[in-house]
Amino acid sequence: MRWIGLSNASVEEMQKLQGIARITSLQPPYSLIRRNVETAQLPWCRHENVGVIVYSPMASGLLTGAMTRERLAGLAKTDWRTRNEQFKEPKLSETSS
Repeated sequence: MRWIGLSNASVEEMQKLQGIARITSLQPPYSLIRRNVETAQLPWCRHENVGVIVYSPMASGLLTGAMTRERLAGLAKTDWRTRNEQFKEPKLSETSS
């Protein structure tokens, strides 16, 4: 195996795995409203020269300006966003404005 990439790993997990094999990249969720990786994972990756490829930079539609109550009402009941607090009031309006 030439390249090892992780998704949603904590610093503790990466340190443990780095002792077994070199980690090449981390794929964390990262956006203007989900910035918790800035405190631990991103600094660790920079120090260890591990690449970062983020996912959900538009917060699954919240930061697009197109996520409205009407659009949410039209989502399939199985869509995880129908149950997520970020997509319910008052957070929906706070994020959309």
